[in-house]
Amino acid sequence: MRASLILCIFCCSSLLGADVPRPAPAKTTSAPQLDRIDRLLSEADAKLPDQRAAAASDLEFLRRAYLDLTGTIPSAGEARAFEKDRDPAKREHCVDQLLASQAHVWHMAEQLDIWWMERRTDTVVSTGDWRRWLRENLQGGEPLDFIVRDILSADGLVKETQPAARFSLDRGSEPNLVARDIARLFLGANLQCAQCHDHPRVEDYTQEKYQGLLAFLVRTRQMTDPKTKKMVLAEKADGETTFVSVFDKAKVQKKTGPKLPGLKEIPDPALAKGTEYIVAPAKDVREVPRYSRRSRLSEVLAQGGYDPFARNMANRLWAMVMGRGLVFPLDMHHPANPPSHPELLDHLTSELIRMQFDHRAFLKLLVLSQAYQRSSQPPSGTALTRPDSGNRWRMMPLKPLGPEVFARSALQATGWTDGEKASLRSGAKSVEEGVEETLQGRMAPLMAPIVRSLKGQPGLAEEFDPRVDQVLFLGNNAHLLNLMGDRPDSLMRRLSGLTDPDAITEEIHLSVLTRHATAEELSDWRAAVNTAKSSSQPQAGFKQLIWALIASAEFRFSS
Repeated sequence: MRASLILCIFCCSSLLGADVPRPAPAKTTSAPQLDRIDRLLSEADAKLPDQRAAAASDLEFLRRAYLDLTGTIPSAGEARAFEKDRDPAKREHCVDQLLASQAHVWHMAEQLDIWWMERRTDTVVSTGDWRRWLRENLQGGEPLDFIVRDILSADGLVKETQPAARFSLDRGSEPNLVARDIARLFLGANLQCAQCHDHPRVEDYTQEKYQGLLAFLVRTRQMTDPKTKKMVLAEKADGETTFVSVFDKAKVQKKTGPKLPGLKEIPDPALAKGTEYIVAPAKDVREVPRYSRRSRLSEVLAQGGYDPFARNMANRLWAMVMGRGLVFPLDMHHPANPPSHPELLDHLTSELIRMQFDHRAFLKLLVLSQAYQRSSQPPSGTALTRPDSGNRWRMMPLKPLGPEVFARSALQATGWTDGEKASLRSGAKSVEEGVEETLQGRMAPLMAPIVRSLKGQPGLAEEFDPRVDQVLFLGNNAHLLNLMGDRPDSLMRRLSGLTDPDAITEEIHLSVLTRHATAEELSDWRAAVNTAKSSSQPQAGFKQLIWALIASAEFRFSS
C-alpha cells in the first residue's frame, strides 16, 4: 500500500507531495506493558474493596475476542479446538491469528466507517468504495494517523484517494459541519454549541477554539470538476474567519487564523502578489492555492505529537473492546469530565504514540490485559454487581453487538458461513483474501434485512438503540428461520447426524453461544430435543431451538 502523503505547505494535495516512510512495526507486547494497565486500574481503585471477577473461561474469552477483533463468533469447531489446546500461550496466539486475519481487516474497516461516517446515506462516494479504501490501507499496514491524514487532505480529484474524500464530500463540504465533526470524531471535543458563543456548560469549549478550527476550512468549497465530472474539493487562497458571540450586546467582532485547540495560531506564508495560486480561479475552473490551509490541518492534527488526537484515538480503541471509554461520552474530553482512570489514559496515549498508531499492536495490548480477560459474572458472595463508575473493569461489562456484528454472527451460528467457506476453499478461490472478499459479498444480502432492523438512526452510531420492532423482528421474521436450512456444513446438517440429546444440545450451544449448556439447562433441553426428534418434522423443531438462542438476550450481547 502506498505511503500516505504529508504535504508541503506550499503545495496542493492533488499536485505535489512527498512520500512519508511508513513507521516500523511496533515491538511485541511485553509483560510489563500488560501489567501496567492492570496496575494502574488497581491503584485507581485502591480505596474500593478488593473484589474482582474471576478470569474469563477459555470459551468466554474466545467468543469475546472473536467478536471484538473479527466481528463474528467462532465456530463450534474452533471453540472445541481452543478449549482442548493446552498451550499456556494459546490466548496470545489466538489474538495474533485474529489480528492477522482478513476478517479483522473487514471488521476494522467497518468500525472506522461507523465511527467516522456514522451511517450517513451515500451522496457522493459510495460506502462500498470508502470501505474498500479503508481495507486497502489497513491491509497494507497503514497506521491510523496516516489514514486520518489522508482523509483530511483528500480532495477527490485523484482516483486512488477519491474515496478518502468521503468524510468531507458526503457532508457537502459545509465548513461548519466538517469542523464540528473533525472536533468530535478526531479530537473528542463536541464543540457544536461553541459555534455561536462559548459553550454554556463546558468552560473549556470556547467559541475561539471552534472558530480557530473552522479557519482551516472556510476557504474550501465543493464543485463538479469540469474534466472528470466528479464532485471534488476546491480551495481559495484568501478568506478570513471573523466571529461575534450572539450573547455580546456590543457585537464586538473578533478575528482568528487557523488554530487547533491548545496550539498557537498558524500564520499563512508570505507569498508575492500574483503567486498565490497554482491554478487561479476562473469560471468552471477548480482553483488550486499554492498554500492549502486544509492540507496544513491534516499535517498538524493527525500526528503523534498532538495530544488531543492521540488521546481521543486511544480512548476510542479502548471503548471498542472494553465497552466504554475511559472518557465518556467519547466526544466530551474536557477538564470538567476527566477520565475515570486519568493515569491509565495517559499511559495508553503514550503507548499508542510509541506504537506509531499501529492499531493491531494497541488492540493486542488491550485484549491481553487482565481487565479484558475478566469474566462478566460477579464473584459469588460479594457486593460487586454490574460495572459502574466506582468499579468499572473489575469485571467485564456486557456489550451489545452492533447490527452488522449480530447479523454476521447469526450467519456463523447457523452454519451458513462454514458451508460457504468450505465451498469457496474447495473451488478456484483458494487464496484466503479471495475467500474473504467473496464470502463477505455473499453475506451482504443476507445481512441486510437484519442490519436494517437493528441499526439506530444516522449520527447515533455509538448508541445501543433497543426498540420494539427489533424484538418483533428477532422473534417473528422468517428471514432468520430461512438461514437455518439443511445445507452442507450447516448446523442443521450436523444436528441431523446426531442422536444423543445431550450431544445435540452441546452442538447448538457451542455453535450459537460458544459455551456448554449448564447442568440446570440440560434437563429442559433434553426434553425439548426429544420432543423435536419425536415429531413428524424434527428439523422444524431444531430450527425453533436454534432460533430461541439467536433471539435471546445472551446472543445479543458480548460478555
